Amino acid sequence: MPTRSACPRPGATCSRWSTTPRGALDPAQSTSSLPRPPSTSTSRPAFRVLSNGRPPRSPCPPGAPVGSEEHVLREARRLFGERGYAAVTIREVARRAGVSPALVMKIAGTKEQLYALATPSEPTPLPEGVPMEGLGEKLVSRMLDRRDEDTAEPWLRALYLIQDAPDPATARAEFRERFLGRFDMETEDDRRHADQMACLLIGLAAGLRSFGLLEPGTTDQEAVVREYGALVQSLLDRMAGSRL
Repeated sequence: MPTRSACPRPGATCSRWSTTPRGALDPAQSTSSLPRPPSTSTSRPAFRVLSNGRPPRSPCPPGAPVGSEEHVLREARRLFGERGYAAVTIREVARRAGVSPALVMKIAGTKEQLYALATPSEPTPLPEGVPMEGLGEKLVSRMLDRRDEDTAEPWLRALYLIQDAPDPATARAEFRERFLGRFDMETEDDRRHADQMACLLIGLAAGLRSFGLLEPGTTDQEAVVREYGALVQSLLDRMAGSRL
């Protein structure tokens, strides 16, 4: 059974893991810790075109001053996207935004209202039946897009969901089923390659979202997709090759 967690709405209960079919791999399908309350966010002009054809989305205009409502909501959105509702506190939002907790409360009133104002969009699921060829670059490109859109990052959020789970062993098993279940891991080599691929993607998610690495202004994003995608693809090819 899925692990349950408290929902921000009084009297409601939400599943930590989505009911998406097994084997999502691109976990845009896999970890939605809460339903999405209505968001009051608006969009800003794009600085680059994303691989999905949409411009980056953020309610905060470039250069919004520290302490402004737009700045606080942007940082809250990033934290909720990284960790989910339950793992984020008002103090953490304030620390990330460089303001006092009192200012965050003045803007939102409650944590529930803050989440409603700064809800990160859930990413579009990767279509079923995507071929293995070129999948490595596609997974990396989609992760970069989620970063640029301030969209929830399931690979990173899974870390917090497992850490907070009442039964971490069961949560880890659910993670493997949801994220890697599309692969037929019949051999020890298959399992090792799948684990290595998961480590690559979790590491990339943490680097992008928690440490702010590979920023668009200082890094060639096409090179990141090409080079990091090749690392992921090499493991995908080994898993596919083990059954040829």
